[in-house]
Amino acid sequence: MKILLYNYVQFDDIERRGGGVTVYLANLVKSLLQSNHEVIFLSSGNSYDIKNSKPRLDIKKEGNLTRCIVYNSPFLAPASSSFYEPEVFTNSNSLDKIAHEIFQRFSDIDVFHFNNIEGLTYGFIKELRESFILSNFIYSVHNYNLLCMQVNLWFNDKENCQDFEEGSRCLNCNNNYNSFQSNLIIKKIQTTLSDKMLGKSALHKNVYLLTKKTLHKYRYLNHKIYKKKNRIPTVNIENNSAAFRDFREKNIQMCNDIFDKIICVSERTKDIMKRHGVKENKLNVVYIGTSFYDVYKSAELKKGFEKCLTIGYLGYMRKDKGFDFFINSIDKMDLKAKKNINIIIAAHCRDKETAEKLKSLSDGFNSFKVYDGYTHESLPLILEEIDLGIVPVQWEDNLPQVAIEYVCNGIPVLTSNLGGASEIAENPHFIFRHDDKKDFINKISNFLNKEVELKDFWKKDLNVFSMSDHMNKIIKDVYSISN
Repeated sequence: MKILLYNYVQFDDIERRGGGVTVYLANLVKSLLQSNHEVIFLSSGNSYDIKNSKPRLDIKKEGNLTRCIVYNSPFLAPASSSFYEPEVFTNSNSLDKIAHEIFQRFSDIDVFHFNNIEGLTYGFIKELRESFILSNFIYSVHNYNLLCMQVNLWFNDKENCQDFEEGSRCLNCNNNYNSFQSNLIIKKIQTTLSDKMLGKSALHKNVYLLTKKTLHKYRYLNHKIYKKKNRIPTVNIENNSAAFRDFREKNIQMCNDIFDKIICVSERTKDIMKRHGVKENKLNVVYIGTSFYDVYKSAELKKGFEKCLTIGYLGYMRKDKGFDFFINSIDKMDLKAKKNINIIIAAHCRDKETAEKLKSLSDGFNSFKVYDGYTHESLPLILEEIDLGIVPVQWEDNLPQVAIEYVCNGIPVLTSNLGGASEIAENPHFIFRHDDKKDFINKISNFLNKEVELKDFWKKDLNVFSMSDHMNKIIKDVYSISN
């Protein structure tokens, strides 16, 4: 098969942008190439020329892999960079000619597999569909960008967005906004530097990373100026919610009319997309594969603990990931329970205030370790210490990579009831109600009192799959045009 995959950054992005989606696609590309499929990898919304503003397509062939990068997309990626410009996605036609160029260069593509819409336009996807009438068009729902310019249905960095109020709530959602022009300038500079420096010597890479930090500092200071002057803008929509409403409605229509199949990475994801109007016969639940599967098959499973239970939090110190909920919950535990608990936190410290908060929390526990982030090299040693992984997401996190990594390393997970993490084991003893500190503490107490054993997590087959099995499933059940 000849398969075009889309993400807003390349699958092997040296800066590891794109989070879990990029991790998944790196594994998928590797599996497809090993099975002698031809892969075209398309990215857009992240590469910009200093002088030229017209969209162009850069193509590089590497055996059975072809890289296609769209420069100068009108829709900056990630989506937060274009937060107040949803109408650019719905109305712009400036990428239409790129769709025609792809047809001229690769007219025999069998499958288009989009893994988000960040960096693209509706018109581009529509033109592709009309050109490639015999191809299969697939969309994987790794996040909720189809419904939400904030991507995660998470309102103003504080709560789940259950009702966007026909778009009017979106107008007061993104308080971390920088102007479109500021974001564009940063993109232009970063692209020029990365094209010239990355992939060369270590010195070139270090100079680039230092410059990137400077640009991030500029963006941070620029945002503070906007906020101080109360100038958080609603660019081009004149305080009108219609653009956000149209963005959601057009994307639901796109799912129903343009895409042949929609891959949902969890049952929860399927329920949410169905609830928002996507036709059920379009929706297919396919759990992602993981490169950690071989580790899982040989892992020594954590089935119990002696005197003290060691619980761990890995990832990001963010509210939507549940970090604030986690530290506030463990703070509420009684002293007797704390004395029998070891805490391990491995996440880059976000600020001085948080560091002081963690220091003040540490006194009551048997031990309290904080690692300022982790690498692939340091992660195994950290995981070795953990008996129970905590995945306390407060948004509908489709299927968190961290949950898969815990389980593949033989560590059971206690998850919130949001998103797809709880579907790995589907065991109610390992699920707590989101934003419910009492329920979370009760679940931990059940383990401490041995009312529930860690070994119970492994009682039935888990929804953990190899990349090979995942690839074979999507080729047979999703990519196949005859289905």
